Amino acid sequence: MAPPSLLNRVYNRLTERSRLGSVLKSIVGRLGSILDFTLSYSAYASVLNVLSPVYSIGALTFLFFTINAVTGVMLAMSYTATSETAYNSIQTISTALRYGWLIRGIHFYTANGMIIAAILHLINGYFKGSYKKPQELNWIVGMAAGAVTILAGFTGYVLRWDQEAVGAAGIGQGLAASIPQFGAVITKIFWGRTYTETLGRFYTGHVLLLPGLLVALLAVHYFIIRRHGIEILLSEINMAPIVLGLLFVFVSLFPLKIGDRFDPMKPPTILEPEWYFMGMYQFLKTQSVEPLYGVILATGLWLFIAIIPFLDRSPERRALRRPVFTAIGIFIIIEFLALTIYAYLSPGQIGTFLDSNFTAAFVLTNVAAISFVAVVLAANRRIVRASRG
Repeated sequence: MAPPSLLNRVYNRLTERSRLGSVLKSIVGRLGSILDFTLSYSAYASVLNVLSPVYSIGALTFLFFTINAVTGVMLAMSYTATSETAYNSIQTISTALRYGWLIRGIHFYTANGMIIAAILHLINGYFKGSYKKPQELNWIVGMAAGAVTILAGFTGYVLRWDQEAVGAAGIGQGLAASIPQFGAVITKIFWGRTYTETLGRFYTGHVLLLPGLLVALLAVHYFIIRRHGIEILLSEINMAPIVLGLLFVFVSLFPLKIGDRFDPMKPPTILEPEWYFMGMYQFLKTQSVEPLYGVILATGLWLFIAIIPFLDRSPERRALRRPVFTAIGIFIIIEFLALTIYAYLSPGQIGTFLDSNFTAAFVLTNVAAISFVAVVLAANRRIVRASRG
């Protein structure tokens, strides 16, 4: 029998002294199973992705997050998080730093792409009944990850530190301050007392706290999916070159602009948030709505969708077989789209529910939503009658 090699002797000595032999064997076995899984499902995944693009929305969301994290690290190397120098660092990145404009553009568009993909992933899961037993916990984890994603988008928007960014931070502070009993504490913790404190805390949250939470939630999300025997098709990494190529083209055609330098003596008069806040922005633009109602609306809607697994207890997953919750989902989507579109069509306009334009848009939106609900209920009745006949 041949004597053990030098490498084997070193390995045996290390594992004997450190007592890590079983741990290392477990890790090696896990890596081997992952490699076998990747190779065995590679061809199957490519076919499935072509036949069902919806199946890849979750993987696309994670891909956007990965690209966003990499470009975020690159930007952090040249960004200075002080109220006096933040705007200048953005200018330097966009105009003087080699390929800085490209990295910043990719970071911006992947952040928006991640939010879009996450919303589509949510809608797909809602209408497919993916929150049904035994996926209740995974649904809640996904909703938490979605909320963290929105907060990451908001904090990143503020880091530009131009007129609109600082104004957006002020609007967010006003919404948080409107919460009874806790508003003052929340604003003191997350906004501080000065502009420098606000920017520093938003920067810390954007680059450390929120990404850490998101990584943890995504890890739990993946773990639960695997524990329930749902296969994760790792070959979606093949999408990366295509996505990056499209991002390069998009950033070149639509480069990011640099806003006006923030001047505390000249507060902005007309502010518009990012597109994912435009629906609530339109809701708040009416003079009869208090900021607290906007907080209640956003929080209540998120809580309703998060606890939907405990409200819809039927085992049925098909959308037309559960007409009530399908109709509710359609109604929410239509209202969100209508408020968002109307906000873009009436920039800076403040109205009331008695305003003719707003009233007409509000009535038409609800008529359309109720019509869709009626169609869903009618389709469900036909299905029930056909199954009984």
